[in-house]
Amino acid sequence: MKAKIMTVLLLVAAIAWSCTNAQTPTDNNSVDSTATEISTEGEGEEEEILADGDYCDDEEPEVIPVQFRGEKPTIVDFARAYISSDDRGDNYVQLNEALKRYDKGQKPTKGDLTVDLPNGYICFNGNWPDIYGDMEKGTVEMCVWNCKDGHKLFVTNVKTIKGTHYDWYYEPLCYLYDSETHSMVFTILPDLGAFIEAPELAWPQRHIEGDAMSQHWPIYTLPRTGKNMKVTIADTTIPASQHRTCELVWNGNGFDKKFDK
Repeated sequence: MKAKIMTVLLLVAAIAWSCTNAQTPTDNNSVDSTATEISTEGEGEEEEILADGDYCDDEEPEVIPVQFRGEKPTIVDFARAYISSDDRGDNYVQLNEALKRYDKGQKPTKGDLTVDLPNGYICFNGNWPDIYGDMEKGTVEMCVWNCKDGHKLFVTNVKTIKGTHYDWYYEPLCYLYDSETHSMVFTILPDLGAFIEAPELAWPQRHIEGDAMSQHWPIYTLPRTGKNMKVTIADTTIPASQHRTCELVWNGNGFDKKFDK
């Protein structure tokens, strides 16, 4: 009798053990499946984020071919290449027309054009009221620098003045010209050491915001003679004692900041 009882108990234990082991892999598979699902979802999100980042990082900078005659391009060649490569907006419409007349030895019908080939400089004072209505003065400047490595830096800059204020803030657009590929590639001011922020022009230096920020916008002036750019504040009525000016000193490959105080 005892033997039969023991046999039954052993059989029950065996069945119980078998059921437990049969369930365990199922539970483990469930856990593994959940973990895999979570992991896959996380990896998917990470890949998506990386893909977005890669898209931004991989976005190619603007490249503009420069056509020219002779041994090297002039400032006019750079200007033509820049204007014709894309729709540059109203600021360059009149300059484009003025350059076409310049090619024919004619003066512009609107505005005033200065082309200084030896110094690599162009300045166009346009008839902005025809475009903006109440703008009193508008200027487009272009300049080219020779780099130490044999390449060149082309910079174009727009300034519009309304009364005693620069009415709009534009950063100069910079392009590094490769003398081997005969093309210029867009580059940013910080890479050239030429980026100025409004608080840097406030004196004494302080945090500024709101209307004061717009009054202290950095306004760049390109050089006709010499190699250095100058930066001042947007509101020309602010006393000199309340702001600093900056000279961006050309070092052969970029600029060094030199404040007046």
